[in-house]
Amino acid sequence: MKSGNIKYTGGELKKAAKKLLSRKKSLSAGDEVACEIVRDLIPLYADRAASDQTGKFVRAHIAGCRSCADYFRSVVTATREKRMSSRAGRIGVGGFAGIAGKIKRRRAIYASVTTVALLVLIGLNLYAFLTRGDR
Repeated sequence: MKSGNIKYTGGELKKAAKKLLSRKKSLSAGDEVACEIVRDLIPLYADRAASDQTGKFVRAHIAGCRSCADYFRSVVTATREKRMSSRAGRIGVGGFAGIAGKIKRRRAIYASVTTVALLVLIGLNLYAFLTRGDR
């Protein structure tokens, strides 16, 4: 779904859904206004971010409107593919991230051991230099 297709924010969509649900006249499946609003609500419904009442409205409309049902299936498919690709990316990066973490820890240990060894050697040389003058 392109960002240019989004016409309302989340709060506006909920208000529009409540307004539609409170209308006395029922919205038929072929009503263009209902289709437009349902198509705006479908991404929220597919992500399980819509309220129960909004979900009931979307399900009822999808049951009677073939074009909105097709749109719903395409959104669900796109969402599923996006989740799968992002999960695959996380798995791939996660495996290398673990190796990179081990390498960083190992380098830190080597640097620490080297620093301690150098300090000991410097201390021994300083001790030898200072005590040598007494002879």
